[in-house]
Amino acid sequence: MTKKKLDQLKWLEAQQIKDEIELNNEKQKLISSIKGLKKEDVLPTVVIPKKLTLWEKLKRVLMGL
Repeated sequence: MTKKKLDQLKWLEAQQIKDEIELNNEKQKLISSIKGLKKEDVLPTVVIPKKLTLWEKLKRVLMGL
């Protein structure tokens, strides 16, 4: 191989190492930001509707509620 090709290969390897380090740093930042979140912030709270009794249903129908 020529000197130019060897230099290009060394440059490529250095760029790959640099990119890998940058990627790991970004991953760590993302992980730390996710760890700071609470469960309530991520998942919406689900409100379960109350089951109405027969009399409550009749009252709603008759009263127009």
